[in-house]
Amino acid sequence: MNRSQLFAVEKAVEGENIILLGQSGTGKSFVVKEIQKKLSGAGKNVSVIGTTGIAALSVKGCTVHSWSGIGDGRYDSDELCQKLLTDEHFVSYKQNILKADSLIIDEISMLSLKHFEQIEYVCRTIKHKDLYFGGIQVIASGDFFQLPPVPDPLTSDSGEYCLNPTILQWYLGIRLSLMRS
Repeated sequence: MNRSQLFAVEKAVEGENIILLGQSGTGKSFVVKEIQKKLSGAGKNVSVIGTTGIAALSVKGCTVHSWSGIGDGRYDSDELCQKLLTDEHFVSYKQNILKADSLIIDEISMLSLKHFEQIEYVCRTIKHKDLYFGGIQVIASGDFFQLPPVPDPLTSDSGEYCLNPTILQWYLGIRLSLMRS
């Protein structure tokens, strides 16, 4: 591993929230696997999710939608929380959130602002903690020069990128690590 990769793994093991950004071939997936291995080895429950089925398969995880209960996006955040708290069909999603110590999100550039904020709100609400993501450590990786989020007018999702300077300032605890080839 190079210096920036080692730094990212070290900070993740220390419990920091991390955003790994870099072009294809810079080692983001390798670093994510190392982080997952180290965190799991330290007894942390690590959930690995991708924004698409292909992304989820490549990190041996599941999709953002199937992990969180967002599904096809038909529920607003409060409705989704209500379903997670009361509907027996949503028990597994609720358990995913309750068990998670760390959440690795692959292909973050394809996650819309609407879904990012919804996942954050749902995690905070279900975990009953007034901390971002309910105190779940977040490690995100991707390349914002690749595919953007897909807008969905049926669910009022504009397809806006989930991370922009305003959002990064809002989540001040997130450390940014740029991977270079």
